[in-house]
Amino acid sequence: MIPRKEVEDMLKIQGDYLVRKTTVARQITYCLSVKHVSDTKHVPLGYSNGIWTLKDV
Repeated sequence: MIPRKEVEDMLKIQGDYLVRKTTVARQITYCLSVKHVSDTKHVPLGYSNGIWTLKDV
């Protein structure tokens, strides 16, 4: 697992992204982190019935 702050330092150019393992409410899950302009967005991913989805978008 990569801490959020470390991910923000890794993503340098607009459009850079990575999928990382994280914990939410003590459950292991995945998150899409994307560099957008001067900010980094972190979007939780969901997986159900063989399909990956973006949550909370």
